[in-house]
Amino acid sequence: MEFCDRFGRHFVIHGNDSSGHARHYLSGLLGCARRKNIGRIGEDVAQSNYQGMQQFVSDSPWDQEALMTAVAGEAGALLGGHRDTALYLDETSFAKKGNASVGVQRQYCGRLGKLENCQVGVFACLGRGERAALVDFRLFFARGVGRGRGALPEGAGAGRATGPPDQAGAGPGDGPGGAGAGFEPPVDRGR
Repeated sequence: MEFCDRFGRHFVIHGNDSSGHARHYLSGLLGCARRKNIGRIGEDVAQSNYQGMQQFVSDSPWDQEALMTAVAGEAGALLGGHRDTALYLDETSFAKKGNASVGVQRQYCGRLGKLENCQVGVFACLGRGERAALVDFRLFFARGVGRGRGALPEGAGAGRATGPPDQAGAGPGDGPGGAGAGFEPPVDRGR
């Protein structure tokens, strides 16, 4: 995985190298297993360490913004600047059974076509022809998120995305891509 070698420096914090856990986690996410959780990844990826990957995912202080800036820069160098280059934006919902995950609440779930407990993500992808690369993503936080088990830590997500003013009547036009949502412009990633 040459990709991991190029970005491994983002996972070395205070002399502690977590790049091996990052490589195992990415291998698991790209693997064939239907369920993508730490337990399944630990079973499917040879030489992975369950406890080390769990710590990497939940507590490791690596800088996601710096990593995505590097990824977006490489994507721009490879795919950008051509007449047939496009920026694709996609809003995707992830149905959830409970409310323990950050950002989960009863809101319009596009996959199900109804109000349901879910998380909503907004993804930006740079594409050219048959090639595409994720260059940014945000978790959509509807108004009122921040209370309960899936709450954000104080100050987290500030200035990122805001939801529609009234969640009570949320429908297809009121979600992340709808008339009521407000998003800041994409972060300038130095391109």
